[in-house]
Amino acid sequence: IEFVLIPGGETESAFWMGKVEVTNAQYACFDPTHNSRLENGDFLQFSVEERGYPLNRSQQPVARVRWKDAVAFCEWLSALTGESFSLPTEAQWEYACCAGTATPLWYGGLDADFAAVANLADESLAHVDTYPPWNLPSGAIAPWRPAMRNVNDGYRVSAPVGSFKANPWGLFDMHGNVAEWTLTSCVVN
Repeated sequence: IEFVLIPGGETESAFWMGKVEVTNAQYACFDPTHNSRLENGDFLQFSVEERGYPLNRSQQPVARVRWKDAVAFCEWLSALTGESFSLPTEAQWEYACCAGTATPLWYGGLDADFAAVANLADESLAHVDTYPPWNLPSGAIAPWRPAMRNVNDGYRVSAPVGSFKANPWGLFDMHGNVAEWTLTSCVVN
């Protein structure tokens, strides 16, 4: 795992953060039984291709991890290396994500073309797949997901980590790809 030193600011001290999201391959060292599974397809799911899109590729970010398992991964990594690891706080994550920019997203406004910088809901997600023997014509099943139809980042589900341009502080995939936990995301009783 590579790390980037995030500079201190008015409210944050400098801290280290993973350069990319934790991959399935990295997480498998901690939990070899974890399964990020498939993202469901669009249509009747009888054939392999219709069942969905794989999220288990080795360089895709690990998905479907509970908060307590993300914390346990950090504890395991700390014990393995002798260094101290934890999830970032929500404030640290937000600070690192924005990377000193003043815009809503580190790469610009809410209407900015994100195809080169983020894996978000776009034309590749809005498209509805159909398969033989049905071969329904395009539009037979209306697109139902909210998506920016004027942008296409090329990925329907999670992309391999680091596939898009890094933010100004060298962090990848801070917007989109998969959901991320923070230390303050959940309170465990």
